[in-house]
Parts: sequence; C-alpha cells; structure tokens
Amino acid sequence: MQTTSKLFVLCLVCFVLSFVSGCGKQNAKPGVESQMKRGHLFLESSNWRQATEYFDKVLDIDPEYAPAYTGKLCAELGVRSEADLADLARPISDLRNFELAVRFADNAYRKTLEGYDKKIVERRKSTFVGVGADFNLYGKTLDDEDFDWKSLREKYVLVKFTATWSGPAMREIPGMLEAYEKYHDKGLEIVSVYIWEHGDSVAKVKKFVEKEKLPWIIVSESPTTKSGQPPQGSNFGIESVPTMLLVDKGGKVLATDIRGERLKQELKKLFDE
Repeated sequence: MQTTSKLFVLCLVCFVLSFVSGCGKQNAKPGVESQMKRGHLFLESSNWRQATEYFDKVLDIDPEYAPAYTGKLCAELGVRSEADLADLARPISDLRNFELAVRFADNAYRKTLEGYDKKIVERRKSTFVGVGADFNLYGKTLDDEDFDWKSLREKYVLVKFTATWSGPAMREIPGMLEAYEKYHDKGLEIVSVYIWEHGDSVAKVKKFVEKEKLPWIIVSESPTTKSGQPPQGSNFGIESVPTMLLVDKGGKVLATDIRGERLKQELKKLFDE
C-alpha cells in the first residue's frame, strides 16, 4: 500500500513537472511549420496577399497558433519580418491580429509582442511629428520642379508618406480619391510623398501614378536624397507606410494616424459641419 502511494505521488510529480515545463512553449501541430515558412518567404518578397493565405492555412490547422496572427499582422501593415513591427510609426495594440496573437501566445512570446508595441510608444514620445508641430515639406514633383510647401498655406493638407509596393497604402487610395473629389474645391489639398528609402524611383512612381490616375500633388524623395538633403521619412520620424497626417491652414499638424474611417470623420468636421 505504501509502495503504491509513493508510486502515485511520483507519477503526480512527474506530470506536474512535465506540464510546467511545457507551459510557455508555442508548440506547432503537424503541417504548421512548413506553411509558416512559406508565409514568411512571401512576407520577405512583399507579397502580402500570398503571405496572408499561408498564415490562414496555418490557422485552419490550429486557430490558436499565435505566430500565424503575427504573420497576418505583418502582411496587413506591409512589413517584411516580425522584428520590423517594432519600427512602425503607430502603436499596434489596437489591431485585431495583434490582439489575437497576444491572446493565444505563451508568456514569453506575449512579452515579445508587447515589447514591439512598447518600443513604438516610447519612440513616438520623442518623434518630431505630433499634433501641434510645425510642418514643412521639401522635394521635387514628378516634373522635376521644386515643391513649394508655402503655396499650400490657407488650405488643409492631407500628407501621405507612402510607397508603390505597400498593400495598406493601396487600400487608402479609394478613400483619398473620394475625399479629394468631395473637398478639394472647398480647400483640401493632398500631397503623397513617395519615400526613396523604400526603393521608389521617380520613374517607378510616375508609372504608378499614371496607372492609378492620382489627381493630387506627388512628391518624390529620390532627387532630394541624391542631392544630399536628408530624406523626408527619417527627417519626420516616419518609419512605416502609409503614414498620414492632416495639416491645418497655418502649417501645423492637426491630426496624425488619420486613415480610413477616421479620415472621413475628421474631414466631415472641417468641411461639412
């Protein structure tokens, strides 16, 4: 009887130790790792749609596999690797895929994810671009003319730091076209700044603008960067695309992270109310 009790206790201890040692690990079910590798390869090549499809395949196998939600988050935001999330310009804690990744993550992975967002928040505290900051742009238009920021005084200006390859930036275009058509004659101007650091040459931007039929002002960093001037993106602390700012008639930043539905609401307040 005593021997049986000792054996039972020993088995119980082994079970507890096994459980504790297994906690915190993101164990993958069969088939998950190969699909994750494919998803990350597509992230690296900026093929956001294909990457998302493979991460969704992972979630079909295991709907609680946190790294797959992180992969989808990367594709959603147009970043090529998970570590690059920490370099984004806006916090990510309010995004659904981030919330799901944190929800299903083990303790160690949860701390890693929350660390990305913490770095963003800390960096934003010291960034130059913020509500109330004076704003000034320089650069060249696609016709190789000097861009005159001062000419836009007395107008509200939506400034979009962007890149031709960015999926999230592309998704903002329909809303911007709608806003331009509705409010341009009432005093709204739009300026898209294509960031040279992301590989957008003038020729590439021209081809993109013609294809998408963008009617607003286009500024390219390429000529200014080559002439030795600091790139606009790094000058203003812009670390991801798209980053969209609304500037008032006096040249001060009125709103940051102004995209999607929030853009509609802010413009409605300015022009319709």
